[in-house]
Amino acid sequence: MLADGFRVVQLRWDANWLEADRGSDAGTARLACRPATAFKWIHETQFLPLGIARSSNGRCGFCVTGNSGGASQSSYALSHYGLDDILDGVIPTGGPPHGALTKACLRRPGEERYWFADDTRQFIDRGFGIYADGPCFRSDPVFSSRWDQESIATGGSDYTHQATRIHFIIGEFDRTGVLGPAEDYAARLRASGSSWVLMETAAGTQHAVLGGTVGRNAVRAALLATR
Repeated sequence: MLADGFRVVQLRWDANWLEADRGSDAGTARLACRPATAFKWIHETQFLPLGIARSSNGRCGFCVTGNSGGASQSSYALSHYGLDDILDGVIPTGGPPHGALTKACLRRPGEERYWFADDTRQFIDRGFGIYADGPCFRSDPVFSSRWDQESIATGGSDYTHQATRIHFIIGEFDRTGVLGPAEDYAARLRASGSSWVLMETAAGTQHAVLGGTVGRNAVRAALLATR
């Protein structure tokens, strides 16, 4: 991307942004204020000084991409934090896993493409301040309304993005329960009138999309694309 003329900023957390303090029922959508705030700061301090006018054809511009939890960071910025006013493109890869938490945690028959593994369900509970025997790990349906509130595809306030290009990339061999949530979020975007939503499968690729040549090339192509 540097060779393509991009200025690249990598966001890295000292502590996991998705974990709440013990006993603090923050929820994953509220915790996503952390990356959303970082995106705004990067835009103001790194992008705006370049003097680049916002694109009218989806060209980057100011774009973000992230894999797995990074895909959730990028997606919450649109669904819950209204950053489509600064984001030309959002490229979620291997996710977002937080697209449909109720389906992912309850693990109901017929919804296998949403299912989280046991360790992932334990991790989801930490976003709600619960560090042992939490509702996602127990698949407790009583918590469903809370999960819906915190899910990217169901609990947000903004799904209509006319000037932001959204391009999902999922590995062909990804078995981590991210395909269903990503599909739900893409469907919600399309139903709400978002004008450019793409779903791509990276052939021969696992969950870590950037871990192989095909996935890396797909991400590069998505960042270089225009309408």
